[in-house]
Amino acid sequence: MISGSRVQETPSLGPMGDVRAWSVRSGKLVWTFHTVPRPGEPGHETWEGDSWKDRSGVNVWGPMTVDVERGMVFLGIGEPSTDFYGGDRKGKNLYSSSLVALDAATGKMKWYFQTTHHDIYDYDLSAPPALIEISRQGKKIPTVAQTTKEGLLFLFDRLTGQPIYGVEERPVPKSDQPDEETWLEHVGNFLGRTSIGNQLQDFSLRGCKAGPGADSPVGATA
Repeated sequence: MISGSRVQETPSLGPMGDVRAWSVRSGKLVWTFHTVPRPGEPGHETWEGDSWKDRSGVNVWGPMTVDVERGMVFLGIGEPSTDFYGGDRKGKNLYSSSLVALDAATGKMKWYFQTTHHDIYDYDLSAPPALIEISRQGKKIPTVAQTTKEGLLFLFDRLTGQPIYGVEERPVPKSDQPDEETWLEHVGNFLGRTSIGNQLQDFSLRGCKAGPGADSPVGATA
């Protein structure tokens, strides 16, 4: 059994939102995934100073999705506490507001994609990741689809985390709040940001079509 958690949205410090797996036979803890990386773990450097310590939020409060055939679990992770201010947690703040793929048996991260860097907008991923299959250029691709509060749709190769279509980042306004340092760019899927009228080419998904964009790098681990 794999469990998320319900933690506070304020104040900033409190219980952390780690994801845990339990044996259904013994009830013993099998593994723990630190949604806020601890010292020495990948992503820890995205938290300035000691801002990671006892950082609440960054939890999975919505449904997780399991790919039984491939032994993977997909997590839509929430933003850090507090929701609308990040002056006490400068940096990208991984793995907040991210889609994370884990090995369901070990809890080892396979890949991640952060949809909002340094989230101060309450743009956590609340919808469950959806497992679909895309046919593109005669090839079937196992895909995970993630919708967002902004009305964007992200499509990733389930195995690698590579975006199926283009993902771009756009500049965002700088905050005028004391000590706040907003991230310079915000992730946006081209389907939600630009016209696709002249790009209806080779993507089919249950009868719907949209055009391809350039591939973009994604955070991943071996």
